[in-house]
Amino acid sequence: MVPPALDNDGNARRLLFSDDTIHDRSSESSDLDIDEENFLESHPENVYKRAPRQRRRERWKLGRGNWTVQCPSINRKQKLLIFSLTLLLLLVSCAAVYSKKHGIPQLKKEKEKDKKPPPPPKPTFCSSWPVDEKRDVASRDVSAQIHVERPQLETRSTWKKPTGFKIVATVFYGRRRNVDVLDCYLQKNLARNGGYLDSVHFMVHTSEEADRAWIEKKARETEGYEYIDLKDCTQLPYGCMWDFIAETDTLYIKIDDDIVYIHEDAIPHLVQTRLEQPNAFAVSANLVNSPLTGWLHFHFGAIHPYLPDPAKTPYYPPTTEWRVSKLPLYKGEKSVDLDADRMEPPFPGHRWLPLSHNDTNMDNMMTPMGKVNNWGSTRFGLALHGWGVAAQQHYSLFQNVEEDTVWKYHFGSRQGNSDSLWNMQYTRYNLNFIAIWGKDVRANLPIEDDDEQGIGVTLPKKLGRPFFVDTKAVVAHLHFGPQTMNMLRTDILDRYRSLANERVCAKDNQKIPIDARCPWVMGMDMEDFM
Repeated sequence: MVPPALDNDGNARRLLFSDDTIHDRSSESSDLDIDEENFLESHPENVYKRAPRQRRRERWKLGRGNWTVQCPSINRKQKLLIFSLTLLLLLVSCAAVYSKKHGIPQLKKEKEKDKKPPPPPKPTFCSSWPVDEKRDVASRDVSAQIHVERPQLETRSTWKKPTGFKIVATVFYGRRRNVDVLDCYLQKNLARNGGYLDSVHFMVHTSEEADRAWIEKKARETEGYEYIDLKDCTQLPYGCMWDFIAETDTLYIKIDDDIVYIHEDAIPHLVQTRLEQPNAFAVSANLVNSPLTGWLHFHFGAIHPYLPDPAKTPYYPPTTEWRVSKLPLYKGEKSVDLDADRMEPPFPGHRWLPLSHNDTNMDNMMTPMGKVNNWGSTRFGLALHGWGVAAQQHYSLFQNVEEDTVWKYHFGSRQGNSDSLWNMQYTRYNLNFIAIWGKDVRANLPIEDDDEQGIGVTLPKKLGRPFFVDTKAVVAHLHFGPQTMNMLRTDILDRYRSLANERVCAKDNQKIPIDARCPWVMGMDMEDFM
């Protein structure tokens, strides 16, 4: 503690020391009680003339014996500050106790935002087929008579499989519901059955045990099928899957698992075009349900006017029929809200109806595809997200297959020895069904995670090699991701199954629905429709 000194007026000063130098400053409120008489007696006038070290010893000795410490005086501002701090501390303590018991609402909201939402419940789908609890088709189904009425099927073209290299189909697999239909087309195109495919590799990109077990069993039982375990790539984007399809002496036909129709000439024609166009980086099939080719199909006359049945509940018998000529005409309002976000299916397993049998009138402009045509550059958004756009394209394909007018999908120009080619001019197209050489894949690994951008745009631009669409290789792509939920509430997959059973599937490989029948089918008595 530092002893005070007196100034000329008798006021107390603090002595501050820095080395041997003495400094003093006035104090507004002294914190020491000084005995002035003893201090003056002990310190004659010449006290400050002594040596600094001696003066310091005397001051500390005096301080130890005669000084007492008092609390400092508090002014009004200091009192107010102490009161405010005390009140604040009390409020914080109360808030801490309350939050411990009940939680703070704002913090709760922030925590809820940080929490990952629970996974959505798995959707349940149903079949419009008249199947019983064991999913056996009703024996008295009226559609069984279609085999008598069936017209003569078109004959298979006389294609000869090329030699000197392997042709392997690689299916990017995840959903058995779709692949059960695709299975018939794959088996028919195997070389052992007169087709072009030496083998089919299922690249299993799903963690769903039921789907994995189903395809593992199918591959084990089917000659020419192979189950490919992608290991760590199973949970990664699609780019890493191309590491498994890079054998240099192999032509790969990459197929997505939601391809549900392959025209009998599609694979032979695609392979032939791939051989005739060696400079092309890849050649795609002509996709039914693709934003680009769908718009072109509309203008080349392959799209017909269809709308969903306006009934809110089913009034017709369940059937395994795929032909659209047996459907009645649409009788509802034609001013249907076609917005992709607001268009709702009327009931599970519902059907679509033709507006007319005249493709030259204005009916097509009142359909989802008509709206796509009117949307200009934004049509790709609706064509990708709108399930109604997909449904109309699939019903149009059923009509074209039934009427043997699949040629309506053929357009494009001649490139060398190939006709009916569409050059994508380095713009993006879907990779649902393409032919590509393994050596080209190997030379450009790794493929970027967005493989559609990499295979369709980035690499063709980098290498100066075009990406073609072979418009004579017609296949049907069931749905894009945003279309899935509502597309599977139609009867379209059931119709594709019926078409495959009739025209493609072997007698010992006839397909039945994987899903149970729809509730409205359960409540119907088949006797009422006989």
